[in-house]
Amino acid sequence: MENLSSLESLFEREDIPDDAKIIIKRSIAQQKAEREIAQRYRTLYKEVPIGLYRTTADGQILEANPYLVEMLGQKSLEDLKALDLEKDSDRFHPSYPRSEFKQRIEKDGIVRGLEASWQKKDGTFIYVRENAKAIRDDSGRIMYYEGSAEDITDKKTAEDEHIKIKARLEYLLTSSPVVIYSCVPRGNYPTTFMSANIKEILGYKPSDFIDNPTFWESKIHPEERALIVDNFKRISDTSYYSEVYRTKHKNGTYHWMLEEANLIRNETGEPIEIIGSWTDITERREAEEQLRQSEKRFRELVETSPDAITLTDLEGKIIMINNRGINLLGYEKHELIGMNGFELISPKDRELALENLIKTLELGRMRNLEYIILRKDGSSFPVEMSSTVIYDDQGNPENLMATIRDITERKKAQEMRAELERSRDNFIWTTSHELRTPITVLAGYTDLLQKQFETLDRDQLERILKVMANNIDRLERLSTNVTMVSKIDRGMFEVTKKERNLFRFLKEAVEAYEHLLGEQFEFSARFDQSFTIEIDKERIQQVIDNIMNNAIKNTHPDHRKIEMTVIDRPSDIRIIITDNGAGIDPSNLTRIFDQFVSIETEYSATGTGIGLFLSREIMDAHGGTITAHSEGLNCGSKFIISLSK
Repeated sequence: MENLSSLESLFEREDIPDDAKIIIKRSIAQQKAEREIAQRYRTLYKEVPIGLYRTTADGQILEANPYLVEMLGQKSLEDLKALDLEKDSDRFHPSYPRSEFKQRIEKDGIVRGLEASWQKKDGTFIYVRENAKAIRDDSGRIMYYEGSAEDITDKKTAEDEHIKIKARLEYLLTSSPVVIYSCVPRGNYPTTFMSANIKEILGYKPSDFIDNPTFWESKIHPEERALIVDNFKRISDTSYYSEVYRTKHKNGTYHWMLEEANLIRNETGEPIEIIGSWTDITERREAEEQLRQSEKRFRELVETSPDAITLTDLEGKIIMINNRGINLLGYEKHELIGMNGFELISPKDRELALENLIKTLELGRMRNLEYIILRKDGSSFPVEMSSTVIYDDQGNPENLMATIRDITERKKAQEMRAELERSRDNFIWTTSHELRTPITVLAGYTDLLQKQFETLDRDQLERILKVMANNIDRLERLSTNVTMVSKIDRGMFEVTKKERNLFRFLKEAVEAYEHLLGEQFEFSARFDQSFTIEIDKERIQQVIDNIMNNAIKNTHPDHRKIEMTVIDRPSDIRIIITDNGAGIDPSNLTRIFDQFVSIETEYSATGTGIGLFLSREIMDAHGGTITAHSEGLNCGSKFIISLSK
């Protein structure tokens, strides 16, 4: 801020020439712009354990941090940007529609605590809590939305599970269908008492049973009546009776009833009364049938699961494994059944796996454990494993069920993301360094002008102002590059093409290099000098400058040779720039055009990594191409720019 304040105070001085004030004004504006750009990049790409995004009002995703990309299961930011919040609204389910979201944010400028379910790329859903605000320009028009999304899936799942458990308990407490009765333990076993809830259960009044000794028997399903009556009579021998059978409801339907009864005896052992209960288990029977169907569906789901699923004993011996697991491991099913699962884990991970098994038995489950798994053929692959303890009826651990997911592609994506982050960090650092040099020069000369202005003659002032102007131009070029990267990322980059005389344009484009390099630079053009072509002059000049500057930086100054040849072909015009410098490793020939990729050579350190990336984007926008060629390190480089006719 001190340098900026110094420039601003210098600009206010009346003794500064107008030409100098123009330059100082440009410097002030440039410094402000660069600081704003640097701050924006630091904020945007800072790693935080929460999803951050920026979208347009019409649903286009402009930016998102890596955490949000990963949270939604996307492979890259570009994949996430392909989503449209308006058109793909079926993947995002807020507690109120997006139209209301937009009304709120346009009215209040902010939305807080919006809970929604978002669909990940793999089709699963997560719950998020979202905060967003509208970013407006000076006129108050909304430019875009900025927001954050917190993954609350675990919390939401726990809340839902609590609700389900509570509902089950209330159901059991309020709707258990139990009827209490008593009867005489002889003859036709006439009913002496029937609880009033018989009317709710079977639609009859207690008096229907008490007044008619054979009423109970007459309501048993005909197919079961004889067997049930005969078994009931044996209670005098067994003192206890329990049967499940169908009883006719007053509305004509049959209900499944569980009847249990005890024979009461006096002190001398003589039967004096039978006390029993009826429980309507119709819903239970239906539930059992549903459970059987559910188990069938579960088996089908297990067999069709995209993940391997295993059931083992507590020592890891495989009891069950689905088809995905069999295919993933390359064994026959009979080879896996009975095998100890630890044999499938890479030796270097087995000790960790044993520790996690002990923790799983203590905690009941563990999730997202990563191991290297071995196939039958000896090859290996990374997996993510989640294990759950299966308990018996007494609550003792009985088995372990594990879900095993092949995460080979995820690991590759993570490595790619890590490489991108490293490249971005390098870009920010290098850009900051690139900014610092001209700023330092400008600050130094500004200080010199402030302290010694009265003692400097016109020639000295002109030299100082020329150096300052050159450094301002350097800042402008860097600013232009950064701005172009931002436009490309937002899909806003365009070129403005006009018809140009190609020979005249190229002569002007290389004039500075001919003057700078002398005999070290050779230019030849084999085409009709009156030939015209539609191009964006400034952008194509930028492409040529990027390649020429790279050639200069990566060649030895004492024996440098750079050639530019222009060839007229039937379908295109080719501009070929060849140097005898450090060359390019063949593995990097396509990679050097990627964003933020910069490769250090023996002649130069890494740069910002955006020059060749911008060159490729410029050529794409022209419908042309740019390619790199090299036989390897220290074998020189050749870049071919192809402009379609």
